[in-house]
Formats: sequence, structure tokens, C-alpha cells
Amino acid sequence: MYFKGHLFMTCLTIVIGLSVSAAHGASNCTIPDNQCTRVVGCVLGEPNEIFIGEVIGVQSGHFSTKTNLGAVCTGTFRRTNFGTAKVKATCNDGRRARATFTYYHKQTGTGRGKGRMSNGNKIVFWAGNRMLNYFENIQESRMDEFVTCAMGALQHDAAKDQK
Repeated sequence: MYFKGHLFMTCLTIVIGLSVSAAHGASNCTIPDNQCTRVVGCVLGEPNEIFIGEVIGVQSGHFSTKTNLGAVCTGTFRRTNFGTAKVKATCNDGRRARATFTYYHKQTGTGRGKGRMSNGNKIVFWAGNRMLNYFENIQESRMDEFVTCAMGALQHDAAKDQK
């Protein structure tokens, strides 16, 4: 049992590390004062999609993401008086999305949110420049949502590669 658990955690760390590193590498967050933050998340559907990108702004702003299936989604966000942030997006494949940042981890500066695509698929996402530190605490980070999505996306990609 130890071996299976250790292997799972090793694989999980690799998937998250690659996703967060990809978000960092694909990002244009180069200007120090532009309040640019990395974002990584999943669309839970058939198939699941992993997305990475960036959010620019503090009280309001815009963002851009790209999924592993090639969809590009862009949109805007605005903070509310209640400490949350509302997100609206449109994707180049015709889908739209609405989501809300509902949680903020002060120590790592990582936010977490949920939403829905126009086709009903759920969205889970995280944003921050220290996400790897945040994901080290498995229970608090709700990493299970990301793992479920990533496993589905990887299975879809593997099945597609075998055809």
C-alpha cells in the first residue's frame, strides 16, 4: 500500500508540476507591475480539458487560457465587495463560461474557483504565482478536483494517440 500511495503522489506531483510549469512558461507575465498571475485548471467533461494561462489585473482585468485540446478562452474578471471575483469568458470554439473565485490562500497568494461552461461542464481552477507551494497541502488545496480532471485528459490523449 505504501508503494501505491507513494507512486500516486509522485505521479501527481509530476502532473501538477508540469501544468504549473507550462502555465509559467506559456505566460507573458514579464512586466513586474502589471499584476500578472498564472492560472491552471480543468474543464470536467467528455473529454476533460486542462487549461493554462494568465490573469492580468487586481480589482478587474482580463485573462487568456489555452486547453490541451487547443481551445483558446479569453475574458474579464471583476472583484466584488464580498471578496470574490466574477469571471466571464468566451472560447474560440463557441463555448462561453462563467465562474467565481471563492477562496484565497493568503500564505501562497493562490486563489481557487469554480464555474460552468455554456454546455454545462464544470470548471475548477487555481491562480497564483506560488501554486506549487499551495498544492503541497493536498487537503487544503482541493487537489482532488485537479487530479480527476488531469487523469481524464491524459486518458483521452493516450486513447487518441493509439488510434
